[in-house]
Amino acid sequence: MKKDISPETIANIKSNIRIEDYIKQYIDLKQVGTTLVGLCPFHDEKTPSFKIDTTKNRYHCFGCHASGDLIAFIQMFHKTSYQTAVDMAADFGNISVVRQQVSDTIKVFKEYKPIKRAKPFVHPILNMDVYNQYDKRPIKLWEEEGINSKTIDTYNIRYDTLRDRIVYPVYDLHGNLINVKGRTIYEEYKKLNIPKYINYYKVGCMDYLQELNKAQKYVKEKGEMIIFEGIKSCMKAFQLGMRNQVAAETSALTYEQIKLILGFHCDVVIAFDKDKKLEDYYNDNMKLLSRFTNLYYINDTKNLLGDPSEKKSPIDNGLQVWEELYNSRERVID
Repeated sequence: MKKDISPETIANIKSNIRIEDYIKQYIDLKQVGTTLVGLCPFHDEKTPSFKIDTTKNRYHCFGCHASGDLIAFIQMFHKTSYQTAVDMAADFGNISVVRQQVSDTIKVFKEYKPIKRAKPFVHPILNMDVYNQYDKRPIKLWEEEGINSKTIDTYNIRYDTLRDRIVYPVYDLHGNLINVKGRTIYEEYKKLNIPKYINYYKVGCMDYLQELNKAQKYVKEKGEMIIFEGIKSCMKAFQLGMRNQVAAETSALTYEQIKLILGFHCDVVIAFDKDKKLEDYYNDNMKLLSRFTNLYYINDTKNLLGDPSEKKSPIDNGLQVWEELYNSRERVID
C-alpha cells in the first residue's frame, strides 16, 4: 500500500493557482488578449512560441509542442517526478497536501474506468512440438536486412513451407508457448490480397509483449523498457548488445499490455517505426502509462531514418543513429 496524493489536493492546485503566476518567475510574459506569450524554456528560440491560455490555465509551445497544466510544467521545467511537482505547486500556492493510503491497483482502476478492455482470455499453453514441425533453414529475406544467422537461431525463427511464411514463437511472461506468428515471404502481399502477419492460434486479448519473458531480467536491472513495434527490431537491437527491448506487435498498446508494463515500475521508451507519429498511437491506454511512469518516445527530428514512407525502425540504421535518436528521446507529459 502506498500513500497517494488525494484528488482534492490536485483539484485545489488546479483551481486556486494561476499557471502564469508560477511561470512568470522564470519567463518574461507578454499579454495578448486572453493569451500570455513568451520564449519557450524547453528549446532555443528567438521568436516567442510559448503561450499560456489563461482561460484554460494551460500552456502550449508551438515550436517544440510541449503542453500541459501547472504540474506538467513543473515536472518538465524542474525535471522532477509527478509527486514532487505536486508538492512544489502546493508549496507555491500555500495549499496543504493531503495523502491517502491506496494500492496501485485501486488507483489505476479508479482513475481509468472508461478505458475499454478486452474480455478475459486464458491462452492455451502449446506443446513445443507444434512449433518444432517448422523447418530450420536460412531466412534469406531477414539476413538481407542485416539479421545474421546466429541471431535467427537465438530467436528460434523457422520456416513454414506450407504457407510460405517465416514463423516465430510467441511466449507469455513465464516462457510458455502461447502462439505461433507467421510473416509472409511475399513483399507484394497487398497486391496478392494476403495478410502480412497471421497468428496461427486464437489471440484473445493482447496481454503480452513479445520477448518480455527474456528481457524482464534486464528491464529490472536497467529500470527501463524499450518497446519496438516488431520482433525484427528486437533482433537488430540484440545484435547491438541491447537486452531490455520488447516488441508490442501493435502500434496501439492495449490496456492489458499497459498493466503488464506498469508492473515493472520502470521508465518506458517507445521506439515505433518512422511512419508513426506520437498522435497516431497516444491513445487512452498510453495516457495511463504516462500518468504512472516516465514515458519517452523516439522522435526523428533530424530525419536520420529518411522518409516516413520507408517505415524504418529507429534501430534500422545501426548503432550510431540509434544512440543519437535514443539520447534525444522526448518525454511525454499529458
